[in-house]
Amino acid sequence: MARKRADFTAGKYTAGFPPDLLIVRPIIIDLREQLPSFSATERTIIELLVEHDELFGLQMVERSGGRLKRGTVYVTLGRMQEKGFLESRQEPLPAGAIGLPRRLYRPTAVARRALAAWQAAERIYLATPLPSRG
Repeated sequence: MARKRADFTAGKYTAGFPPDLLIVRPIIIDLREQLPSFSATERTIIELLVEHDELFGLQMVERSGGRLKRGTVYVTLGRMQEKGFLESRQEPLPAGAIGLPRRLYRPTAVARRALAAWQAAERIYLATPLPSRG
């Protein structure tokens, strides 16, 4: 299927979209390239960490209301650290404790800013009425 292209010659357009939408489209695409995006799971994690500041992986699973799964949360946390969205530290083991120390995660400034930007965009989008067709 061929993509439709706009023809702005003589003020006409042929893409099937109004010209104002075609003018805004490159701006949106440029913004999406600059603004980090999150998967639904990543967004849930960042929202939880912004709310609670610092959590263990299993605490996130418990507080997510079923949106996060135990089997995938740590893979996602590792990926988010690589992307620069999270920082982590190991909890010190109490004297005489057995086992591995738990890892606490917290959002970076980049993650907080990106989440705030997406939330602002959502508020604007939801507050703007859709144009009526007809």
